[in-house]
Amino acid sequence: MRIQYKILGSVMAVTMLGFSACRDAEYADRDTAAVVTDTTAVGGNVEAYSDANAVAFIQTVNTGEVEAATLAKTKATDAEIKAFARQMEMDHTTMKNEVAEAAQRLGLSTTATDEDVLEDHQEDMRELNEAAAGNDFDDKYIDEQVEAHKNALDKIDDAIEKTQNAEFKALLQKARGAVDGHLKRAEQLDKKV
Repeated sequence: MRIQYKILGSVMAVTMLGFSACRDAEYADRDTAAVVTDTTAVGGNVEAYSDANAVAFIQTVNTGEVEAATLAKTKATDAEIKAFARQMEMDHTTMKNEVAEAAQRLGLSTTATDEDVLEDHQEDMRELNEAAAGNDFDDKYIDEQVEAHKNALDKIDDAIEKTQNAEFKALLQKARGAVDGHLKRAEQLDKKV
């Protein structure tokens, strides 16, 4: 009989230990989830969409495109790449002005900067400035144009989907058409150089 009580006691102890471990694991999962959620909400890299952020992104891209095009007009040697640079300068200056006017009407900042885009642009400009005029520059410029316009399209598509403002959505769709045209032309030139 004594052995039966010992066995029963052992079974009960193991069962209670199991329940306790499961309960603790359940709390640990909840606590971990809460910590992850809190970390993301407070200091993570997840940023909620806003029209103001979209304006900052587009204006930073426009400014960068004009700067890169200005350099390309002096360092590129291929006539088609020089023509593309002139087109980039003209189109992105026009787009920058249109976005600034719309942003002002909508009460959004026209001077905010997207720091990630600015940092990438500064790195690209460093590489372009270091590239030798001619084929080396032409190749780097067009490669960067393809990459930059692909990235811009992704962000613009996201903004079009998320904005609730009809005027801003129309402006984004217009910008998307121009950026898509630039991407297609840059891809054609990339095959050539």
